[in-house]
Amino acid sequence: MRDGSSWVAFVQPELPHGAERCNLADMTLPSALQPDLSLPAMLRRVALFTRAWPGEALDASGSVRGVNLGASAVPVFWCFNAQEEFGALAAAMGPDQPMAGMRSLNQIFETSPATRPLLDEIAQHYAATLIARFGTGPCIVGGNCQAAGIAWRVAMRLWLAGVPVLRLVVLDADLRVPFPGHVRLVFGAESAAHNPFLSPPEDAQRPVPWHWRRAFGGCDWQMLPAKHGFYFVSPALPALVEAILRPHPAPPPRLALAPLTWRITAEDQSALTIEAAIPVGLSTLTDIALLPVWQAANGGLVMVNGADWVVPVQVLPVPQDPVATPQLLRARVRRREPEAVRLVPVLCAEGHGPLDWP
Repeated sequence: MRDGSSWVAFVQPELPHGAERCNLADMTLPSALQPDLSLPAMLRRVALFTRAWPGEALDASGSVRGVNLGASAVPVFWCFNAQEEFGALAAAMGPDQPMAGMRSLNQIFETSPATRPLLDEIAQHYAATLIARFGTGPCIVGGNCQAAGIAWRVAMRLWLAGVPVLRLVVLDADLRVPFPGHVRLVFGAESAAHNPFLSPPEDAQRPVPWHWRRAFGGCDWQMLPAKHGFYFVSPALPALVEAILRPHPAPPPRLALAPLTWRITAEDQSALTIEAAIPVGLSTLTDIALLPVWQAANGGLVMVNGADWVVPVQVLPVPQDPVATPQLLRARVRRREPEAVRLVPVLCAEGHGPLDWP
């Protein structure tokens, strides 16, 4: 399966524009197919789609491509799903905007919990390629629909490598994972299946902005005049360019907190109750929540479904001293998928986002 020909059979034909599958979490690998799932093989498959993209290859496989590389503007790194998207966005942004195009694994293979680590591997390759070509200067990272999951992974790796990710822009993706920087969520005004503002909230007490204001270091959102799959053509394309490039307000100063030690105080078949001593410096915040971050065996974060991907936190007095100043943080966290082997609670607050990090 490494002879340069047999693996080609596992690449599915490109679907028509707007027909790509876009579920970020609930995908399964066809049991009848057992392709080579190594990173080199995966990059070769990706390159079958990207080799016709404009610009020059930024890695040996040709899976990452760049245009306007000599321009001085802050570069945009975008992860796409379909053939025509990169060329359309690059043309709309113009010759003064440097861009790097990456591709999701949409139509290449369908992930399952067993194969999800490949998303982390390919995101690490993309991030390393971007740093090798662009260095560690500021950048904008984004992705549309299914590609938003890889864009988030790339942005996280750049962030952890010290790259200033000015913002993460996700299009038609209800991103249910934390990000320490600014996130701009863009949806189609006619995208009923993907725009959470067009559906009743899962929790009426915590509609979608409640989660975003806590899970992200900063956030805003915008509607495009189109339905799903028609964002890289007029009339949505100019609005998409504006949404990607428009500056956002400066984030608040990050709080310096002492490390927290969480302990399980109760558990049942469906949930855990956890507690921690309130850290110094947190008493001034009044709206505290918890991101129940689950990690897989490879260290990657596992996406959480349902409204409880951010949960409220109670601030309680020490049981031995009921009249004391509140000293304990308590939260109830539902159990998650089998591949989520480790719970790493991340404290967050409205308007500040994550206050600590795994």
